[in-house]
Amino acid sequence: MQSVLHHKPVSTLERLHDKGEGSHVVQFCCRTMPHQHNGGVLRRDTDRQARQSQLQTALKTFKQALAKAEADNNYAAQVDILKRIGLIHCKMEEYAWGIKRLEQALRFAKALRNQVNIGVILNYLGAAYYQTGQDHKALRLYLQALAIFREVRDLPNVARIFNRLGQIYNSLGQSEQALPCCRQALKMFQDLDHSPDGESTALHSIGKAHLQLGRPRPAIAFFEQALAICRKVGNRNGEAMNFESIGTAYVKLNPPLRALQSYQQALEIRRKIGDRTGKARILNHIGAVYYKLGRHSQALWYHLQALGLLQAVNQTANTERLLRHLVAVYDGLGLHDHGETCYQQALEIVRTFGDKPCEEAIAHYFGEENLD
Repeated sequence: MQSVLHHKPVSTLERLHDKGEGSHVVQFCCRTMPHQHNGGVLRRDTDRQARQSQLQTALKTFKQALAKAEADNNYAAQVDILKRIGLIHCKMEEYAWGIKRLEQALRFAKALRNQVNIGVILNYLGAAYYQTGQDHKALRLYLQALAIFREVRDLPNVARIFNRLGQIYNSLGQSEQALPCCRQALKMFQDLDHSPDGESTALHSIGKAHLQLGRPRPAIAFFEQALAICRKVGNRNGEAMNFESIGTAYVKLNPPLRALQSYQQALEIRRKIGDRTGKARILNHIGAVYYKLGRHSQALWYHLQALGLLQAVNQTANTERLLRHLVAVYDGLGLHDHGETCYQQALEIVRTFGDKPCEEAIAHYFGEENLD
């Protein structure tokens, strides 16, 4: 079952420009807004609108430049401009248009036999397909880009693509194939000695592979190494991701209090950075742990908080469909026997008390005085 809580482990922006050749495009079209620690949802929404406006302005500028390049039959310029337009569409989450423009750029680059540009565009196309969940297409494109970057000895991009391959193989459930890719990426990033984000991503992917292979203890060791790097460089999203993964590993090992501690640390970071979808995902994980502990009212309280957040993010989703994803959450944590029962109880509470029942209503449903 595809969950609305499914997320890719690397930010969209990082996937699209890989901190390499394309970074100046993003600097031009979407300069970072000041970080707001206490600005609230309204300020973040305002910032998002401002970024969208900047992207629209940049898109208009590049379209004008493309028209001039076409009039001049300047194919090299067309490759560069189409590539930038494709990146902007992807940043705006208009992936169909982004892919179309990147494919146009790729055709021109192949006609000009510019291997470096071909590799870069294949990389961007792989990122766009990966971001939209088309892992098999992304895998094929990344492998083509890898061959080119190896040929031109572009070691940073080789390392980045090995990281992507590891992530995709993990996503496809092919963790045995993910491990050598991630290990190769880790070695290269350590040798390059200037990419802590790449190194932490590789460590996290190795941990995830071990976790999927039923080896939670070594998984925790790799997640903790990745966490230390993220803390050192101030990568708050990476910190949250690793705390969340550590929590899931402890669920597999069955010390629930350790799992709750890690999930709460991840939740606090998601709150501070304003990631509502990530916050909802972790609230669901916490609920699952409480359910496993037999504290059903507390579990449902967390699940229904997550439901409210997800409805705020995706207004078109109906309650029953969102609750159905609870089953996928429990399956992902290895709590298969609890998932369907929890879903039925949550659905009955929502039908009885509405989407956001108070704590007292949930406690009353279970015949409890409070949630503690």
